[in-house]
Amino acid sequence: MVEHGWVAGAVGAWRVPGWRRRFAVWAMLGAIGDGVTTSVLPHLGGLVEVNPVSAAGQAWVGSVPVYMVLVTVPLVALLSLLALRPRSAHSRVLWFALALCGVLKIGVTVWNVLAIQSALTVSVVDVV
Repeated sequence: MVEHGWVAGAVGAWRVPGWRRRFAVWAMLGAIGDGVTTSVLPHLGGLVEVNPVSAAGQAWVGSVPVYMVLVTVPLVALLSLLALRPRSAHSRVLWFALALCGVLKIGVTVWNVLAIQSALTVSVVDVV
């Protein structure tokens, strides 16, 4: 079976180690980390979603974990395209937009971990 077009490029990009593939993996881990940590936040005292769009989506779905799965799975699929080398000006713009999204997801994950850590620290101090 012969693969043609961008499918072959996508498969080939994941076969060859390189900085784009590593960056795609980090961006996907950032998105997954954001989904997991955001799902934990409501279970800690007083922590709520700051992003009004996400808060509206979570209220509409009725469950933070379900909303995060619904958002994270397609996002991870899109972020996997970061392993591809952009071939034109249009694909370069899309690549950089996805890269920015990946960097933001890594940042949100770090921010959420710090918020969870501080909430847990406060709850431990309150118990003692």
